[in-house]
Amino acid sequence: MIFAPRESWKKPRARFRGRKIWRKRPSPICCEFSIQPSAAGFCPQASATANQPRAEIISGFRGTLPAITFAGSQNFSAWPRDGQHAASISKNRCKKFCCSRVGSNSENLLPALHFDCTRIGKRAMVAAAPCHILLPIEPIRIKAPTNWSCSMRTFRPSRLAVTATLLLAAFLWSPAARAQVSGVSVTNQSSSNQSYGFSASPDGKRTSEISSSNTDTTIDVRYAWGLAADTDLWGRNREVTMTSAYRVNFSVTAPAAYTITVQTGWKGAVTTVSDSGHKAKAVIDAMSSSRSGGSVQSGTLNAGNPSDISNTGSSKNVPFDKTTTMVIAGNGNGSPQNYELSFSWNSRCKANAKWNKGGNECAVRGGANIGLSGASADDYGGVGNRTRSEDGHFVTITVNIPDVCGDGAPTGTESCDLGSANGQLGSCCTSSCTFASAATTCRDSGGACDIAETCSGNSATCPADLLATSGTTCRASNGQCDIAETCDGTSPTCGADTFVNSSTSCRSASGICDAEEFCSGSSANCPADTFASSATSCRNSADLCDAEEFCTGSSGTCPANAVATSGTTCRNAADVCDAAETCDGTSISCPADGFQDSTTTCRAKSDVCDVAETCTGSSASCPADAVADSSATCRDVADICDVAETCDGAAKSCPADGFKNSATTCRAKSDICDVAEPCTGSSASCPADAFADSATECRGSGGECDIVENCTGSAAACPTDEVKGSDVVCREIITGIDAACDIEESCDGLNAECPEDEWVDDETVCDDETIGTENDQCTLGLCRCPDGPDLDDDGIPDLCDPEDSRFELSRALIRRGGDKPGYFRAKGLVQTGLGGFGLFDVIDTSETGLYIKITTGSGLEKINLFEKGDCTMSPRGKGIINCRKIIDIYEKPRVRFVPAVSKSSQSGDYKVYIEQGRLDNSELVNLSGPLKIRIATGDIDRQAEIDSCGNGPRGMSCKK
Repeated sequence: MIFAPRESWKKPRARFRGRKIWRKRPSPICCEFSIQPSAAGFCPQASATANQPRAEIISGFRGTLPAITFAGSQNFSAWPRDGQHAASISKNRCKKFCCSRVGSNSENLLPALHFDCTRIGKRAMVAAAPCHILLPIEPIRIKAPTNWSCSMRTFRPSRLAVTATLLLAAFLWSPAARAQVSGVSVTNQSSSNQSYGFSASPDGKRTSEISSSNTDTTIDVRYAWGLAADTDLWGRNREVTMTSAYRVNFSVTAPAAYTITVQTGWKGAVTTVSDSGHKAKAVIDAMSSSRSGGSVQSGTLNAGNPSDISNTGSSKNVPFDKTTTMVIAGNGNGSPQNYELSFSWNSRCKANAKWNKGGNECAVRGGANIGLSGASADDYGGVGNRTRSEDGHFVTITVNIPDVCGDGAPTGTESCDLGSANGQLGSCCTSSCTFASAATTCRDSGGACDIAETCSGNSATCPADLLATSGTTCRASNGQCDIAETCDGTSPTCGADTFVNSSTSCRSASGICDAEEFCSGSSANCPADTFASSATSCRNSADLCDAEEFCTGSSGTCPANAVATSGTTCRNAADVCDAAETCDGTSISCPADGFQDSTTTCRAKSDVCDVAETCTGSSASCPADAVADSSATCRDVADICDVAETCDGAAKSCPADGFKNSATTCRAKSDICDVAEPCTGSSASCPADAFADSATECRGSGGECDIVENCTGSAAACPTDEVKGSDVVCREIITGIDAACDIEESCDGLNAECPEDEWVDDETVCDDETIGTENDQCTLGLCRCPDGPDLDDDGIPDLCDPEDSRFELSRALIRRGGDKPGYFRAKGLVQTGLGGFGLFDVIDTSETGLYIKITTGSGLEKINLFEKGDCTMSPRGKGIINCRKIIDIYEKPRVRFVPAVSKSSQSGDYKVYIEQGRLDNSELVNLSGPLKIRIATGDIDRQAEIDSCGNGPRGMSCKK
């Protein structure tokens, strides 16, 4: 068999949508067949007959099975790695097929494909993948790429199965070897294109367009948009807004991990053109983005506010150019992985003008052809000299898959690639596809006579295995009794370890306490040096104080001759009061016999009432035994309930232990929940400390919000004083006509007493159930009609008198002022009961002038007092009263009374208009009703209320 050099193998570049890009090599590839009989029916799922011819084609190269073409252009899809069945074969050329694996995992072989065919034909193309295929006994040819050449020899035993072994030393590219982009779609979700104003001459316009293209490795998208505004024919303002939004969907198919690089460019300009000096603005907000599919390795696609022009009266052009980059990691498994990228942002421009004075133009240019007639801000090639094709939002998506170390073919920066052998013993190619460094062991030594091989540092191959030469020492002598062994030049192992015989002396005796040692015949070392034991006498004693010498057990020499050491006993004691004599350390003779002195105890105390006896100093015997007298205490008090015992003068033992009786208190009461304990009369210890049970009250209630405490049954102290929680009502609302003015009180969770009694705010509307009154008010918790003017002297103040106190509001408005203070406006109808010009006379003669109070349910309150000099009346024929103060440019409170009937005030009914400026905008947030207005002057006191109020973005409006 002939192979192309491995250096000629080259993987193809990436392939998308089935297109193959080859890197050709000039080396020829040749094929050679050998055929021999083979058993039938090797395909497990095939229904082959015994006389059907077969052949087996096997290729052991790594890769993925591409399409196989038979005579007649029948096509098979790539066989999947997971062993599932491939697509059916057209024209019924083959009946069944199945899949199995050949080789071991370490060889990294692909599945084998089996065909059970009645006839395939004389020509076939088989890929470089391990395949089993049944063929007729006819010559076959392998159709290869044009830069290959192939020859074949065929033997044809009649109607017998044959096996053909084909080895192709090349690597064919397949669709699953690199990444592939598919399913690309781009969707424009922006605001619809629109013109504003007259169709023949619009004063505003917005538009967007989108385009995309993709190659085998990239996707390019351009989104263009634009909007422009100009004042209309009458010089009115025009504002144009636009939401730009679009998404990109695509799929990536790859056999392994890959990355996707997304790069965006956001380019354009905001422009204003001054026609009359009035203001214009053009703004683009920040861009937001979202992603689905894969995981983000780095970067973001969001972009901040690119540029804006805010309320300028001059011509301006502000270009912008922003870029973002994101890297997304994907993990291919041979099936498509779906991705989606979305982008959105808002643009707006506004042209301002005044009547008959024209106005400025504005535009946001993002690459789209806006074409607003009569305007120049949106023109390309005009302001800023921009090129339309260079503006827009551009997205480039690039899919990358890295070279794979371990696929068996060195590529790119790889020095070598031995597939699954990378980094393994026997290989000089590392797991990162680089040559192993010099001196790296690639083959371990197989024995003492084998030499370990090391890598050269510039090759992936381990050097040939070598043995040590004959005569080379392979095991040195390891001791006095060992013999050195040498290699024989033919075996990797060293010969068996041998030793000298057991008659060989290896250590002589060194003294009277030592012995000669001999080799064991089975060990390399001389036995350990041994000596006579320490029980072996080596020199006898000459007298009582002369010591006999013994071997030390650790030396071959007998110790030096010496007398017994001082303290060595040379004569034992004859009785308990006799003293033993000891050597003095200098003489070999024992000293004269002596006795224990009179301080020496010769009989110890045997019990608590016994006494110890001492020697006499002149006798070897101990005196007679004696006991303690009856005054001696023999057992002390052991605990609080115990009593002391004394000896009886006759016995050695102490009398029986006694205890205090049960009337004796041994532990007094220590706290309110504790109880006193008495002795039991049968134990020295006081009983365990006990406490009052949990039904015993130890602290009474100190108020409506206090809780009664009981003992715990496990502690001497009363539990911590606790009060009721803040959710406990301690004072109910009173009943009767004043109930509407009262508030129930709850405990505060801190104090034992209920908080002080409180009531609703004064002027809260209530009903005192008095017939003929209305608008009663709470005052200090009581429902009453407050004192005030009584126009008709019927005893009911005007505020509560339905006959002469009518004041109705029809509309009211509170507005926030943005960068200016807020304001208030209201109108209604007030009944004074004063004909002619009585209302003005009352205001003009009142010492306090005109009092106006405005309140809301959310807490806003505004009071104005007009002095009588602030109010004027129009000529007497009209009867209109105007009250006005000018405090500053924003605060000009005003009240206007206009006769309600025929421009005459004879009825006493007035339409009232109230204006109030300089309202703090911070107080105009979250406004709520009801809205109340009170008007008072002289004997007139009126109040009106509107409940129907609504709060909006600009303030609150109320309407009856």
